[in-house]
Amino acid sequence: MKLWLVVVLLLFWLLWLIFMTTLKIKIEMKREGHNDLIHIEVRAWMGLIRFRQDIPAIKLLDLMKGPVVERSVESPVTDKKVMKRRQRIPRKVINKNMKKIKQILKHTVHIHRILKLFFKKIKVDELKWHTSIGTGDAAETGLLSGIIWSVKGALVGVVSQYFSLRTVPRLHVSPSYQSPSLSVQFSCIVRFRVGHAMVAGIRIWINFRKGRERKWQNILFRA
Repeated sequence: MKLWLVVVLLLFWLLWLIFMTTLKIKIEMKREGHNDLIHIEVRAWMGLIRFRQDIPAIKLLDLMKGPVVERSVESPVTDKKVMKRRQRIPRKVINKNMKKIKQILKHTVHIHRILKLFFKKIKVDELKWHTSIGTGDAAETGLLSGIIWSVKGALVGVVSQYFSLRTVPRLHVSPSYQSPSLSVQFSCIVRFRVGHAMVAGIRIWINFRKGRERKWQNILFRA
């Protein structure tokens, strides 16, 4: 057998192996008081490939104000970093970039359909969401608990519409009437084939290329 044929067969086998590989992703989120923790675990090939990442102490209020960019200022004489400057990106800049992203998505013809087809390939094997909340007032706590139940039900409806839900969601809301408190425990397990993600990415890339070609043709036509 010729060497080039062996190389082609090996490449074909490798691509097929990657295409058929199933990724299993587990996401856990916990919040107790002001302490936040997100745990992400990605597994493949029956645990032979495993990636874990913990993200502690997420400051949600600071993220709402905008991310912080830190830069070092070097001395022109010694070429050493003599001071650091921290600069917060204005919310207006973030909103402006978000508008640009929304405009790009609007000009993409079939991106919603492509993503919907891919999402249906994602299987949700576990979905747990427990919330304990209290404001210190019994009436407010009861009202807020009802609102949270409604929000959870609506979100689960969206999940079942776009994703392949393979389990009964375990939702729970515990009102705490004694004192103000907030505790959230969320966990979900999803799995999908790498090949399905690759196909969706290629189709989105093709649509972007087609959109750019149409825009360029319109410019030439106007000229």
